[in-house]
Amino acid sequence: MRRALLSFKCNIDDDIETFLQEKAIPFVDKKICSVYLILDQEKFRNRRIEIEGYFTLSLSAVVFSNETSKSSIQRITGYRDRIAHEFILLGQIGKYISGDIKSNISLGEILQLAYNVIQEINEYIPCNTALVECSEAIMEKQLYDKQGFKLFQFDRGLYQYYKILEYK
Repeated sequence: MRRALLSFKCNIDDDIETFLQEKAIPFVDKKICSVYLILDQEKFRNRRIEIEGYFTLSLSAVVFSNETSKSSIQRITGYRDRIAHEFILLGQIGKYISGDIKSNISLGEILQLAYNVIQEINEYIPCNTALVECSEAIMEKQLYDKQGFKLFQFDRGLYQYYKILEYK
């Protein structure tokens, strides 16, 4: 497994690569987050582990900033006067990219796998609001917009986006 983690590449974002290679195991051991690996199924059937992508999930309580609108707070929590809310944080989302070689999995597919896990969690602990945070990277913000996330505040140098998950 360690070899598979070390062979993961993401040339467009060093943090995505470094997290999986160096921090994932300590974060899991310390119960900071759960890491979900997306493996190449064909190679796995042939007893090889090759990571196509991954995502992490953790609980996160977010205090709303003074600039967050009451209507945003109402949409997120159902109440206008809440000062904080509990989210499922999609802390890291990454796919294999090394030069011209890219995993075929899309951001939408990775997110759908994450939503499936969150839906299972929701059966035990109510959680229907996902949170992603990103920096100034315009590309990231556009990707999250396309996936139905809505910006609600800028805090600690990060844009915070939410998505209310609907379960069947």
